[in-house]
Amino acid sequence: MKDLGAANQSLRNNVTAKDYDAIAKDAATFKASFAVARRHFGPAKQVDDAMKLAQDMARKAAADLETAAKAKSEEGVAAAQRAVGATCAACHMAHRERLQDGTFEIE
Repeated sequence: MKDLGAANQSLRNNVTAKDYDAIAKDAATFKASFAVARRHFGPAKQVDDAMKLAQDMARKAAADLETAAKAKSEEGVAAAQRAVGATCAACHMAHRERLQDGTFEIE
C-alpha cells in the first residue's frame, strides 16, 4: 500500500512535468500494487468490495493511465489519474481508520 502512495505522488509530479515515460512507469507501479491489494483483501480476509475495487476499477484505471501515457494524451492521463484517485479514495473511506497519531491502519 505504501507503494501506492509513493506512486501517486510521483504521478502528480510527472503529470505536472508532462513526462509521459515516467507516467507509464507510475502506471506499472499502480498495476503491481493493486495486485498486492487484491491479494491482501482476497480470500483470506473476505473483503469483497475492496477486492472488487482492486480487481476491476483499479486495474482498468492503471491500464488506461498506461495507454494514455504511451499515446501522450494529456486528457487521457488526466481522466485516468482521476479514476485511480477515485478508486483509492473509495477503498480508503471504507477500509482504513485514522489513528490518534495521524497515521492510518487498514482494516
